[in-house]
Amino acid sequence: MSDKLRDRQLYEQMKSKHVGVGNADTTREEFISNMKRDTYATLISHSSLLDHLSVSLNKPKRLLHSEMIDKMAKPLANVHKANDGK
Repeated sequence: MSDKLRDRQLYEQMKSKHVGVGNADTTREEFISNMKRDTYATLISHSSLLDHLSVSLNKPKRLLHSEMIDKMAKPLANVHKANDGK
């Protein structure tokens, strides 16, 4: 019985730590949306990653910053368009 309780507590702890991963009821679209938002947030918050991306795409850092914030607001638009074509 204590193993089940310990497993449940560990699961709840990991679930609270990694909210964006979801659970068994998370749909594919929700999972993709969470991963995209997490990726954009990481790129925006780490200046060195944004610098690297700016140089590799040959775009100003401020422009990339604003584009990623816009993409964070509408991450599912591309997923819905891709599913309509199938």
